[in-house]
Amino acid sequence: MNDVERTVLQNCAESNENLTVFSAANDRIDVYKSRFLEINFSQKSLIIDDPSPENRDAALIMKNQHLECFFEYKSFRYLFKSKVLDHVDYFLNARSIHALNISLPDRLSDGERREYFRVEVSAKQPVTVRFLLYKHGEKEPEMSAILKGQPYWFEGLIHDVSGAGLCVYSKEKTVDLSLEKGDHLELFFSLKSGGEEIHLLAEVRNVRKIDNLDVHAWGVRFLEGQANPNLKKSRNLLMRYVVNRQREMLSR
Repeated sequence: MNDVERTVLQNCAESNENLTVFSAANDRIDVYKSRFLEINFSQKSLIIDDPSPENRDAALIMKNQHLECFFEYKSFRYLFKSKVLDHVDYFLNARSIHALNISLPDRLSDGERREYFRVEVSAKQPVTVRFLLYKHGEKEPEMSAILKGQPYWFEGLIHDVSGAGLCVYSKEKTVDLSLEKGDHLELFFSLKSGGEEIHLLAEVRNVRKIDNLDVHAWGVRFLEGQANPNLKKSRNLLMRYVVNRQREMLSR
């Protein structure tokens, strides 16, 4: 667990943030509402309020039962798996309440069930991306209409990024950039001024609108395998950026 995740859990415990608990047993999933109460990193445990069932026929949560917990903190959504260690009495505001002592996870996962956390790029430090466009099934990039025999270089801005992909949009509202699902992009970008250039191949997965921006945006996913021999190195750079941005956003 990194320092950002530890800080998130500590802050949630101190402010008694809400928590949704899922329990899967006997081919059914029961949903409960709870909240953070106290965290103990040395004992790798977390105390949460006695979960209140959302459905009337929900089963009692027993010791050693496995749980999945979801919560939101600031602009992020988190998910983690846990196990009930014991039922305990906990004193809150000078009164005793029933609570659960559950195991602390080794790490937090993206609450939207993505493989990697996604963060928005800082508006104060925008990241420009240049790319070549390979229409679906084509082996050669789109060519320039002005420079004969030369590929056309598109340019955009990165809205958000993760270890698996990113969201790019056109810098100019007037630019007619028609990307379709299945198109491939050859991306070139640096996450900070003077930083190492990242060169990756990606596939367009979806088209979407960005809140507060009257432009189209495209979600792309980095290709795995031989198509991206430098993916592991690039992913390390991306994940370092993601953690630093999380730290920055959580400190506000």
